[in-house]
Amino acid sequence: TPKFRVGDAVFLVENGQTKRYLIETITSSGRYTLCYDDYTSAKNGEELRSITIMTEMSTVLRHRAILIGIDFYPPECCGEYSLLRGCVNDVQEMKTHLEKLSARVDIQIFTASPTGLDSSRPAENSHNLPTYNNVVSGLKKITSESSHGDFVYIHFSGHGTAMEPGNGFSNKATGHLALVLLEGTNGTNIRYLHGEVLASLLRDMVKKELMVTAVLDCCFSGSVMRNDDSVRFLPYDSAVDMAYPPIISQVSSLEGNTIPTAYRGASLGPNWLINPDGYSIHAACGPNEKAHEMVADGKKHGALSYFLIRTFSRYGRVGGKHQHIYSHLRARFLESWPRQVPMLYGNKSLGFFEDTNYAIDSIRIPIVKKQDGSFQLEAGKAHGISVGDRLALCDIGSAQSGPRSVEDPVTLEVVQARALTSDLKPVGTTPISASSGATATALTRLSLRRFPVCLDLRILSKNVWAMALQERTSLNVQYIEKLEAGTLFSLYVTVISKDRYEIRDKSKQMIPNLPASAYDLEENSGHLLDLVDHLLMFEMVKNLVNKALAAPAHPFRESFNIQVINAAGKIFHPSCFDPGCSHAGCLVEVTQGDTVKLVVQNKEKEGGQSLYVHLYGMGSDWEIENLLHADYERIPPCLSNKSKNFLSGTDGEWKKDVQMTVPQEMRNKGYNHCDDTFKVFLTAQPTSFLSLELPEIGKLVKKGAIGRGTEQDSSPLSEDWAALNFHIRTHIK
Repeated sequence: TPKFRVGDAVFLVENGQTKRYLIETITSSGRYTLCYDDYTSAKNGEELRSITIMTEMSTVLRHRAILIGIDFYPPECCGEYSLLRGCVNDVQEMKTHLEKLSARVDIQIFTASPTGLDSSRPAENSHNLPTYNNVVSGLKKITSESSHGDFVYIHFSGHGTAMEPGNGFSNKATGHLALVLLEGTNGTNIRYLHGEVLASLLRDMVKKELMVTAVLDCCFSGSVMRNDDSVRFLPYDSAVDMAYPPIISQVSSLEGNTIPTAYRGASLGPNWLINPDGYSIHAACGPNEKAHEMVADGKKHGALSYFLIRTFSRYGRVGGKHQHIYSHLRARFLESWPRQVPMLYGNKSLGFFEDTNYAIDSIRIPIVKKQDGSFQLEAGKAHGISVGDRLALCDIGSAQSGPRSVEDPVTLEVVQARALTSDLKPVGTTPISASSGATATALTRLSLRRFPVCLDLRILSKNVWAMALQERTSLNVQYIEKLEAGTLFSLYVTVISKDRYEIRDKSKQMIPNLPASAYDLEENSGHLLDLVDHLLMFEMVKNLVNKALAAPAHPFRESFNIQVINAAGKIFHPSCFDPGCSHAGCLVEVTQGDTVKLVVQNKEKEGGQSLYVHLYGMGSDWEIENLLHADYERIPPCLSNKSKNFLSGTDGEWKKDVQMTVPQEMRNKGYNHCDDTFKVFLTAQPTSFLSLELPEIGKLVKKGAIGRGTEQDSSPLSEDWAALNFHIRTHIK
């Protein structure tokens, strides 16, 4: 029988499936209890003894990695951009951690190191060089040898590039993106791995149902200053593509392809996004931003690789949930490397090189520990944060400390809420020692109190409800027997019997698509109150608006145009600034299968302010889904990202196609139309609205879970923001 310690990761084989747990406790009789990675108890706290536990998951599920690090680039091709100094360090250190901290991994590593300052060729032999053929063959090898459910990790550290968009697949606000690889037997030329080709290779993996994670520690910004050898960008050279044109069959197979998502259907974002449910990509920065190398421990590293590897060291393994890793990385960058903002594309709920089987939990919001020791939350009024809100500290450094972090959470309270950030103070007198990269989950949302609830209990036992409501300080619930005169309610909740309830909206219309009661409502009020909380959160997000923009000629409002264009070419502007708008002129009516186009124009000229767009779909099952599958897309001002082959630069215009359908489950119930809302946030600085996301109402979020960028100076960034709604009604033909 293997011997374990509390906190050890184990893999439990049940009914032929393997799932990852942590050892929660060990009894004197040698029995174990298990918990999930967020320290919530698993298997109802059952003490286990006669179970099959493995310390290595690789006996059932295979792990494969391909690591690409390029410090050497041919000087005749790249001039003063030819040498980087941290890319090989990145992948060699990652290889060490993969071998040390994770299950057995089949690793392919391709590196190019200079032999000296005047190197004319890399030091490695031809079989180990990151040439185009070696890399593409390595990716295809992984696809062919892997089986359903296997884990794939791709790490690229080197130069990226950007060029003028040449097809419908490219994003005109960013340019066409590619990775810069070597070419030739001795690696003495370069060749581009275009976004379309990489996307096609990833698509083949996803089609085989592999679990794919990619890390791209490079950038695609054409605004990089010459002779800045810390930036991982190489100016585009059209002669390279003339010598080695992209493989047409792979590119054309993606042209104009609109990939369906779990919500509606969204066109591709920056070249990589194929099937957001099947992969996750950590990028060093967004398109048009810069990824830098940094010096630490006497060596150069890519900033993303450096912080990612240190995250795994603190976790004690290469793994974790993408959204948790990403929130921690954002906090680390904000504190230690604010010149760069990392990005996460794709499915944030997947595991990084492992299975994540624990429940949907609350989004973790980054916290920045400032020089004076105070804490700043990276969320504010635009995110629904209010003064008095409380949050639980999630310090990744406590990942090995056991369940104490759940039982005795450190609580912080919002003392000042700005537009995009807030100031926090500890609750109580116990000093806080949070390490860099701390995050927090919301315990209360006092903004929900603006939406009163009328409660009618038609059951005998009401004590359970009274006690539960005392703990739900975010909710403003009034019993029907004690209504305050003049109150306008957002919801009317009636508990009819121990297994029946109904919820009506502010117009007293029955709310459809709610799940049946899962518990005896006389003994358990939590499930129904969670439904109420979910519905109010949905309403709060829908009503978020920056009322200051209603003023004439507000500077930020004048900096952009935004519109939706239907299939017939008719233009619609956002719903008016009244958050409860129901005007007929604000309604976009479309037919099943129609594609609508969202267009945002940054009106700033060269050298002006960038615009960050965040797009969410609010659907008929009360879900709030991130349609970009990324925090944001950056829209630089006009004439940005220029190069010798992209003389005009970007045009400041961003477009996204969304195909509209009535969900099949609604059609099965006889509905002939459905209503959706596009919620668009525009901000003057990078931020994340992940904390506003909601799953479908039948998949409730667990409450209170514990558990390379534009240069910036010391002056505060603008917290300008806008929140705009487009009401879309889709009819069945």
